[in-house]
Amino acid sequence: MALLMLGTFSEMELIFQRERRASARASRESSGKSWGRAREIDRVAVLADLNDGMNVMKVAANLALSRGGLSKS
Repeated sequence: MALLMLGTFSEMELIFQRERRASARASRESSGKSWGRAREIDRVAVLADLNDGMNVMKVAANLALSRGGLSKS
């Protein structure tokens, strides 16, 4: 009986997780934010800005990226 109850609760939790994910996805799409993987970084523009003497924080701000996201490119 206890195992049956545990199985039922875990199944309910899976259903709740799906509903939360669907709600978060709908909320994100309705607010116009992107969903999924980040866009491709224009490496040529990054290197050109860095060669012109811009620091990393200014280049990241111009491309609307974080400094960490820029350094991984």
